[in-house]
Amino acid sequence: MIRPQATAPQGRSRTRTLYRQVPHTINGRTHTVTEAYEVTVPRPPADWDRIVAAAVTTAMSLFVVASIAWTTASVGALLARTVPAPIGYAAASGFDLAWIICMGLEWLDRHEPDRAAGARHAGHVFLALAMAAVFAHGWLAASIWAGLFGCTISAIAKWLWTLTLARHARPLDPHTQQWYAQEAGQLAAELALTALHRQLNRARGNIAAEQLALAADSQDNDGDSEDSTSGALFTPDTETITDTVRRLIGQGVTKQHLVVFGVQAVHGPDVNAKSVTRILNRELPGGQP
Repeated sequence: MIRPQATAPQGRSRTRTLYRQVPHTINGRTHTVTEAYEVTVPRPPADWDRIVAAAVTTAMSLFVVASIAWTTASVGALLARTVPAPIGYAAASGFDLAWIICMGLEWLDRHEPDRAAGARHAGHVFLALAMAAVFAHGWLAASIWAGLFGCTISAIAKWLWTLTLARHARPLDPHTQQWYAQEAGQLAAELALTALHRQLNRARGNIAAEQLALAADSQDNDGDSEDSTSGALFTPDTETITDTVRRLIGQGVTKQHLVVFGVQAVHGPDVNAKSVTRILNRELPGGQP
């Protein structure tokens, strides 16, 4: 008895295009080529947690935009009493943006509670200022209830954002927080030292270029024009010691002590002078001058 082949229910499967390597022969010569083929795979069930989280985040973002617009309009009208309207409204937009920026900083430092506390406290202060400004506008406009309910918009927006960020955040246990803080501290130190070494190397290169130019000028004054230099010791990170020697030779620097000085200025003082001399003798057609 032949059983009918089972098929996936309509709307619960999808077709995907995959690729495989197959042999292909022409005139007795076989090569491997890529062949596309389609397969039907079950469609995964809807991830409602992800859908709801995305919808909540979108709605929260729209509410924050509405809060910024309301605060800007209210506080802008209040400030426009004493300054030109464009300046007043531009300054008013910063009242809500201040605590929103603090929320972003708090999110970035969510794994370091001590650092996040500063941004959180500052956000509360900026929120209170924004609410007070909105209420003051309603009071001066003889609409206290509008000012009262209007100032709560910013509070609701911050509360919703706090709940949303708490939903996305994953708190760490105390031991893991300490481990993370130590790792972050070491990485920060490495980044700082890298920038410091870059600045020091740049300064050494500038000093070496000046000294090399002075030495070459001194040789020019003695009638040895062959050893003059015509460029600064700027080098890309990928330049090797041999490349540096060749570049110096191309600039007319051929004296052994000057070449060694220039290579050490570019690649560091640990470069072996004898190795630089051997490279110089190899690169100069007539040997060491």
